[in-house]
Amino acid sequence: MSKEIKVGILGLVAAVIIYFGFNYLKGNAMFSTVNTYYMVYKDIGGLTVSNPVVVNGLNVGKVRNLELLQDGKENNILVTINVEDKIEIGDGTTAILKSSDLLGGKMILLKLGPNNEVYPSGDTLRSSTEKSITEELQERATPVLANVDTTISKLRGFIDADDKASFKNIIKNMETTSILVKRMTNESRQNANLLTGNLIELSAQLRDTEKRLGPLIEKMSNFGDSLNTLDFDNTLRMVDNSIQNLDSIVIKLNDDKGTMGKLINDKKLYDQLNVTLTSLDSVLLHFEENPKHFLAPLGKEPNKKSPYWDKWHGKDGYKTYKKTH
Repeated sequence: MSKEIKVGILGLVAAVIIYFGFNYLKGNAMFSTVNTYYMVYKDIGGLTVSNPVVVNGLNVGKVRNLELLQDGKENNILVTINVEDKIEIGDGTTAILKSSDLLGGKMILLKLGPNNEVYPSGDTLRSSTEKSITEELQERATPVLANVDTTISKLRGFIDADDKASFKNIIKNMETTSILVKRMTNESRQNANLLTGNLIELSAQLRDTEKRLGPLIEKMSNFGDSLNTLDFDNTLRMVDNSIQNLDSIVIKLNDDKGTMGKLINDKKLYDQLNVTLTSLDSVLLHFEENPKHFLAPLGKEPNKKSPYWDKWHGKDGYKTYKKTH
């Protein structure tokens, strides 16, 4: 097969696809039998070819053609639709032009009723138009807007020059209040920044304190472990024994039979010891002042008597000292 034949076949196939696709987009059924009907509207409100024809929400056809009818008095639109032939359409059917969505899309709604006569293909159906949501809102809003405009006009008439001045003062006060609020906000922000800085510094000090307390806590923990390892029973037992021994020593000291008890409790012995210690102190003092009296050669009389001689040896102290020495 030559290249020219292949190109011809490809072009034919493309033409067939384009034909069927164009007719499908126009709403023409290619593989089913349809009936054609006509409706006349004064305004189609944006209805286009291929818009759906619906019965109770079911798509049963499409808009095939739109044509402007001019008879010199008024202009109307002739709408041609294709509907599946199994749908019985007659004198009880009304073709309603209505919105299909909130964006302004249009469709033909076939409202079927009891038919006294079934229309053949090519007949004209009774038509009506349903207002769109936008049109209804506009119709309802127009009186409201008119009333609002009238109310505003009346309010303007009621407001005199004094009231206008009052409103101006209120606006000025609001501006002043806004400035004060802004200033307070800035001050609060500065205080918050300062507080944040203080909190950061405090946090750093707490971390430093925690580092310093760490070794101390560890030492206290070790000390606690050491206390746990001590034998408190033996320690208390030793302390109790020491107290008992000390109590026994105190009892012996208070007893008159012992040496220490006699020294502590015998007043006469205490006085004698006191006199002896005093005399010994006097002798030591005399020895310190006149050592020659005690260190003189044997058989030699001292040249001078010590003032303490008569005290210790009496009036014949020298003779007594000589006899004894």
